[in-house]
Amino acid sequence: MVSLNPEQLLRYKNQLTLPSMSPQAQLKLLSGSALILGLDGTGSSVAKHLAKAGIGQIGLVDSKERCESAISELCTLNPDVKVVGHSLDFDSHNAESVIGEYDVIVDSLADWQSKLLASDVSMHLDKSLVHGGLFGFSCQVYAMVPGRSACLRCVLPLVGLEDVPMEKLSADFAPTVEIAAAMQASAVIRLIAGLGGIGGASLIQFDARTLETSVIRELSARADCPDCGRS
Repeated sequence: MVSLNPEQLLRYKNQLTLPSMSPQAQLKLLSGSALILGLDGTGSSVAKHLAKAGIGQIGLVDSKERCESAISELCTLNPDVKVVGHSLDFDSHNAESVIGEYDVIVDSLADWQSKLLASDVSMHLDKSLVHGGLFGFSCQVYAMVPGRSACLRCVLPLVGLEDVPMEKLSADFAPTVEIAAAMQASAVIRLIAGLGGIGGASLIQFDARTLETSVIRELSARADCPDCGRS
């Protein structure tokens, strides 16, 4: 039976004291994988959180320069973690091949058409996707679980975005970026470790100006949708 070695027991000592974070859960993290689409916005911070948590393989999709810089930094955080750079422009030609290699997909993309593509392909390949959206002082995070959740195309109108924004809405507020990144990383860790608490049908919104958090619930798969309703 595979177990944590003495170095790993020491490395994850604090994490293993958390409720439900058993050695078996930690082993799931070490054998799991996550793909981060985009290192701008929340991507870089999400990658650091996942590396420290011990996600076994972390994939990065961005330019060659950004991937190489991130790999150099992440490899110093945790020797247990393998970091793979995918130097490419994420599009319909490569989406399936790169997403198909990983357990959980992290949407840190800036372009909303690319976000929808990530949702479509993740649903098609039965991969959970953790979406992050930044709107200046505000952000939203949504853990999409195929079979239980509405796809991103179905969710956007329900949160007040009838039309997909064609351009970036505004500059990002740095503290909001970090809050969204922490929420995304937490969702990925819980999904891979099987810790629960991810119903897959709720979207969290946070406003840094008022410090108010709201949750939109019951975002279940729609039977009339060819993507999220196919199950």
